Amino acid sequence: MKHEFTLSLSSRNQKLGWAYLMFELLILPSILFTFGAAIGITSDAVLNCIYYVINFIVCLLLFHSLLRHSMQNAAAHPSNTLITAGFGFILFQLANLLIGSLIITLIPEFSNVNDSAVVTMVNETPLPMLICVGFLVPVAEECLFRGVLFVPLYRKSAWKAYVLSVLFFAAIHVVGYIGLYPIKILAACYLQYIPAGLVLCWALAKTDSLVTPILIHCAVNLFSILTLR
Repeated sequence: MKHEFTLSLSSRNQKLGWAYLMFELLILPSILFTFGAAIGITSDAVLNCIYYVINFIVCLLLFHSLLRHSMQNAAAHPSNTLITAGFGFILFQLANLLIGSLIITLIPEFSNVNDSAVVTMVNETPLPMLICVGFLVPVAEECLFRGVLFVPLYRKSAWKAYVLSVLFFAAIHVVGYIGLYPIKILAACYLQYIPAGLVLCWALAKTDSLVTPILIHCAVNLFSILTLR
């Protein structure tokens, strides 16, 4: 069942969201690295957990109205939310399997560098990383990539909303590895995140709620952690 799209983000919160998105990408990692070195924290897993917790808390503060509206919409149509989330998870897995098979055919030595980094950190600090990657990260990323990028654009141009959100979402998962790995590996990693971005945008538009893509995102991350370890 298709419902009218009612989610909205105020101009003020949209600007704050963009400002924080740039801050958490360009400045926050350096601050945490410097802080960690000053107090003797050198573990990537610990520093990343701190990073994830900060992002989660800031997103709750910035987007509490959007999240509350999303929960109200999900509660009003629970079957639509759950069915869409389940179908979205299956659709993502099928698309990921297809693209993964194509990439392995073209690049037999391929391994997703972001997945490998996450698995290493999960093995180092299992429970904190499981909580962060499985629950905190999906909430923060959906607020930023669907809330800040997708929601404001969707009313004006659906296709622009999809393109911007999907491309930016895929880029954020590989930009930190530029210069560390061959371009073809990073390009393949980038391609792998396109289906997830599309499914998550579709789930939001379908249910008029961030709850649905958050559920899919949680399921995808937890499934990946459990199968890749």
